[in-house]
Amino acid sequence: MNISFILFYYLPEKTTQHYLYQPLIDKLLSQGHTVNVITPNPTRGLSKEEIKQYQKIKKENVNGVNVYRINAFTYNPNRFNKFKLLLRYLSVSFLLPRKLKNIKSDVIFTQTNPPIFLAYFVSKWAKRKKIRLVYNVQDLYPDNIFRPSSIFYHLTNPFKLKTLQSSDSIITISETMKKTLLTKINDETKIKVIYNFAISEYQSKAHEEIVRTRLKIDKTKFNVIYAGNIGYVQDLDVLLRAAELTKDNNHIVYHIVGEGSQVERIRNKIITLNLQNVFFHPMQTVEDAVYLYHLADVNIISILPHVIRTALPLKVSSCLEAKKPIVFIGLEDEIDEKWKNQHIITINKRDYHKLAKTLSELSINPRIEVTYNNEMFDREQNINSYIEEILGR
Repeated sequence: MNISFILFYYLPEKTTQHYLYQPLIDKLLSQGHTVNVITPNPTRGLSKEEIKQYQKIKKENVNGVNVYRINAFTYNPNRFNKFKLLLRYLSVSFLLPRKLKNIKSDVIFTQTNPPIFLAYFVSKWAKRKKIRLVYNVQDLYPDNIFRPSSIFYHLTNPFKLKTLQSSDSIITISETMKKTLLTKINDETKIKVIYNFAISEYQSKAHEEIVRTRLKIDKTKFNVIYAGNIGYVQDLDVLLRAAELTKDNNHIVYHIVGEGSQVERIRNKIITLNLQNVFFHPMQTVEDAVYLYHLADVNIISILPHVIRTALPLKVSSCLEAKKPIVFIGLEDEIDEKWKNQHIITINKRDYHKLAKTLSELSINPRIEVTYNNEMFDREQNINSYIEEILGR
């Protein structure tokens, strides 16, 4: 069978989606299927020379995968602005689906990404050619960005609806997100829930100590760690307010590790509030991130209220595997039943007073090991579930 993946990023760009989708691609190849990846010319993490080199490559075979690189609008990473990013998104959205007409495909796999039009145009092509379309909904744009009353919501939501309606199979990553999808399309039969598995694995205690030394994580302190994206929906202001309330407790220290649109604002707020108990670190590699979750005395997962209905942080499974206490800010009361079996401490309604009290209580007995039910995040099981949906079994 010929399976075409439409991916916004692919090697040599190693974004988190690479670690999620590459195991699927590898398994399909091992089963004898032909895998095509249609992707724009890479830019993230590359030098100017490398970016120029890849603009000339139209097709190559990468570890058995037929990679078709589309030369979309490209800008100098050192001269970033939102308008150039928009042009990149629009260019990718229009150019990638057109490539499908030259590639034999029995199944098309696409996923949610900032350019909502990419999935929309892919769905139009698949419907026109009567090719099976599998749509992986990792987040529910525009619901996770705009309020329903917003003009931007009214402009973009129709494209989301049409994409969902055109899809033969929709894979989403939580029961709560499935409930949200059912408010958009009244067809439960084509929505499958497959939770994201841990995208990196713990290899050795020795490497854990390397990461500890690099980030100067003191064993004698109670280390509260947030590692991940630092954007608007992550709501790290609640964590900083809790840090302010506990700054007289010299035993508790906070480590914020990551990158995103709100980095400068969060760093400035740390300075403004004079939070000498908060340490900021740049984003670590995916391979090293797993060690951060093990180094924590408590792991923080944080999102704005109600965002859980439209997205589930990818790092949840990795935090569970670390077997450290987890405080989840923004995990709503209406979360699906499966979560009720997890020993996760929840903070709702942006209650930083409760967060500060919770962390203070946990710090009395640090280095607790917690056993979680990881069944719904099982790597092999969930990879197999993806394969079954892609192949239509």
